[in-house]
Amino acid sequence: MHQAFADGDLYNKLLFFFEYHPFHNVLHQKVFSVLEKALSESHLPHTVNHLLYQTSLIKRILDTSETSASAGLHVFSSTGNRVRRGFLIYMRKIATKLVEV
Repeated sequence: MHQAFADGDLYNKLLFFFEYHPFHNVLHQKVFSVLEKALSESHLPHTVNHLLYQTSLIKRILDTSETSASAGLHVFSSTGNRVRRGFLIYMRKIATKLVEV
């Protein structure tokens, strides 16, 4: 499964949609499940290396963990209301899984 995802650059595409739809919890859960499965196959070091070095996973984790006041907030253009992005908990779970691996 990993080789097909790596060849098609699907991991980066999943991460893009992860942030492109900040309130789509079903999508976030599925992307998290795919990444968790890939990271749980830690006996395959090329899978983990691919996720760490050839995808934008680490950059996205770092971007969402910024300490600035606007990190993790989504501003609706029509109303100007600010709300927390729905995928932040999944980014924390992915980061925790990385630490475990």
